[in-house]
Amino acid sequence: MDLVTAVARALPNDDAADLVFPFGVHLCWRRKGRRITESWLSEGRLDAVLAEAVLERPSAADSVELCLPLDSWSVPTDAWHGVFADAQRGVLGMALSLGAHRKAIAPNQFIAGNRSFDRGLELTLRDWGIDSVTFRARGGALEAFTARQILLHLADPRTPKVLFRGNEIRLLPEGDAAITTMLDAAAGWLLRQLRPDGGLRYKYWPSNGRWSKADNTIRQFMATLALIDLAAFKQSARLLESATRNLEANLARFLVRDGVRAFVEFEGKAKLGAGALAALCLLRHPEEARYRQERRALERGILSLRQESGAFRTFHRPAGRNDNQNFYPGEALYYLAERLALEPNEGLRRKVLASVEHYRRFHRRDPNPAFVPWHSLALRRLQPDRALAKYLFQMNDWLAGLQQWETAPHPDMAGRFYAPDRPDFGPPHASSTGVYLEGLSAAFEVAEWLGDRPRAERYARTIWRGLRNLRQLQFLDEVDCFYVSKRERVLGGLRSEVYDNTLRIDNTQHAIAALLAVARQPALLAARPDVRELTPPPAASATGLASE
Repeated sequence: MDLVTAVARALPNDDAADLVFPFGVHLCWRRKGRRITESWLSEGRLDAVLAEAVLERPSAADSVELCLPLDSWSVPTDAWHGVFADAQRGVLGMALSLGAHRKAIAPNQFIAGNRSFDRGLELTLRDWGIDSVTFRARGGALEAFTARQILLHLADPRTPKVLFRGNEIRLLPEGDAAITTMLDAAAGWLLRQLRPDGGLRYKYWPSNGRWSKADNTIRQFMATLALIDLAAFKQSARLLESATRNLEANLARFLVRDGVRAFVEFEGKAKLGAGALAALCLLRHPEEARYRQERRALERGILSLRQESGAFRTFHRPAGRNDNQNFYPGEALYYLAERLALEPNEGLRRKVLASVEHYRRFHRRDPNPAFVPWHSLALRRLQPDRALAKYLFQMNDWLAGLQQWETAPHPDMAGRFYAPDRPDFGPPHASSTGVYLEGLSAAFEVAEWLGDRPRAERYARTIWRGLRNLRQLQFLDEVDCFYVSKRERVLGGLRSEVYDNTLRIDNTQHAIAALLAVARQPALLAARPDVRELTPPPAASATGLASE
């Protein structure tokens, strides 16, 4: 099959060969994800442009991406960030011109290179030997353009893929496969991050194939917890061996004893949340007695940060630091609640309930979505009475309202949680969606206990739509890996956002925890909404260019 016919299959217009494209056509030839060459071919009819492309085809290429520009418009300087928002990365292309200089950057180039619009502008102007101030002063012009993106695997040209933001709109598989396929792929990715010493690699950039040197103790122990829970769910001795190696590597690297108490420290920071999650790992490990001494020392460390008011200080070191109140106290209460569920202690329960009351007032004064999941998980383990259940529902009703579905700027974003009018809540992120689903699953369980069917159904719809968003973010196949040369490093992992392919262990760990929370609840599995309710709606605006 010739290239013109193959591309025509991906276009809705019967006269596709006669179409004329204003910037020409962008082509990028690859072999096993690695770029061989790319170019913008001359303006003209599609059949003539593609005939030129065939002549330029490298013999080693096994795939080609085509970008066919459609509508274009000028972007005034004062509208730059409104048009070229993060939500449009991979959807819009950008064209720059100044005198004899002209460059167009195709939408899929921003995805393959994991670059922002600002970075694309900066690199182009650097090549031209000027900065943005000079560009504007000399009358430089910016244009935005939409484009049809097509991926063609040359071994199978009969099935071209029409891409959206360098990917396809992902739907959840039918039946149990919705959980099992995502969970198995995510588990495989997390296990492949284990180093020979038992530690987990923290962050990876697929576009340049490099590991980050950064690290984070809370996310490390959360990942350990995911491995322990996976081993229990699958009843796998192999998984448990990996989880144990990882746990002991983290304890050896991060655990610090200070008399009778202990805490987790890295680079001079000893966080309440890190100690709580490490203790939770030790409590949930099937050989809990083996680690009881360390766990009790960590628990004493956690309680040493608790104040008479019920509040927690959030850092052992540096001693004066007390931020992250929306995160760390909830993580501490989650551990203490699970400890009480397994080892009842009336004195400790009174302290925990006093802290719950303190933080209920804290959240009422200044609600934040990051607060909700950890406190929800803690309340579920406390077997809440109706008063505490009401508090749990109030938090999660509000959180569910932050999910974007009909309001999502683009269909691939449907199911994420984001409040554009509250930037202080933070950007949308895979790890956020995952942990919110954990908390909502706890709220669903309590609603089921209390027979609140309407609320349980609302939570189920929110959870399943969130899983659809996580499915969109998971590296799945040769389509979304079109630019990845080391695919074994990414398959099954979750990128941070649809426009940011950064892989972090907590992105995948929280997805695993959310999937396990659903898999363990038959009522939640049975409450999966109709496929129509899980199919992303069209973009929030007629042009699909809603800004963040």
